[in-house]
Amino acid sequence: MYKLIRSSYYVHAGNQSPKVWLVDVRSKEYTTVVDNFLKTWIKNSSPAKHDIKAVFFIDAARIHKRFVQYSSGLSSPNTVEVFHGTILKCNITASQTLCSDASCSICGICRIGFQSGTVRQHVPFQRLGRAFYFGFHSSKCHEYSEGAGGLRGMLLCEVAQGNTFKATRDMTNLTGPPSGYHSVSAIPGTHSGMNYPEVAVNVHVP
Repeated sequence: MYKLIRSSYYVHAGNQSPKVWLVDVRSKEYTTVVDNFLKTWIKNSSPAKHDIKAVFFIDAARIHKRFVQYSSGLSSPNTVEVFHGTILKCNITASQTLCSDASCSICGICRIGFQSGTVRQHVPFQRLGRAFYFGFHSSKCHEYSEGAGGLRGMLLCEVAQGNTFKATRDMTNLTGPPSGYHSVSAIPGTHSGMNYPEVAVNVHVP
């Protein structure tokens, strides 16, 4: 069972608390998000629409402002909407608010953004080096999601790739994209382990 959390982000929410909105199941946005989740699930058995228990929109104004500032500074933002699987510790479906549990990565990201110090905390191998990873397939990101009480959560994020370096082999020692690039993308089919497209983004907290 899944809770999908749609968010816009760049780096840091500061002291301005994000707002959590439950998306109406009758709305066009709910249908768009759920259809995207189901359509991009291509591994193993696919979940059914009734397995998705809720879709939330995270209104993090300051994070979104930084995202706009960053992407507008790129000659070609190359913006994509991609999934991010990580740890959910709370029952946000019941509370409809972000928890303060430091081990709940879903709420932590929504509250204060992606923090560089949390990279590799529960993922020992990173094909494209030290970074946060985003996938175009929900089933791929499902492999990195952990839940509680029979529920998992997944973030659907807007990411500005900018000029993305196209990796055709493992580059595990990277600590950032090569000079002149803003992100690193895995190109499926070019390496025995690269089966799905994904984007690695390095986050620098000011």
